[in-house]
Amino acid sequence: MSDRTKLERETGIIWNESEDSAVLWTLSEPIKRKLTRVLGPPTSVRGPCEEWQFPKSWVKLPRKPRQLSSEAKAKAAERLKIIREAKP
Repeated sequence: MSDRTKLERETGIIWNESEDSAVLWTLSEPIKRKLTRVLGPPTSVRGPCEEWQFPKSWVKLPRKPRQLSSEAKAKAAERLKIIREAKP
């Protein structure tokens, strides 16, 4: 385990327009374990820093949560009720 502080155990994504893939680098041990489990071994290791390269389409950028009006919520609830009642 690293003797780095929590502030120093950072993670970042490198995304530029000239390449088709993104690079995720991290110094965080829990994130390294999860990425190794999901993506396999790192594509690059530089001391304590490990990097994984993958398609940009795998990166989900944050979106603002949808704000539904009371009327929209009521319509959605009614649609869901009809769907649930139609199931055997």
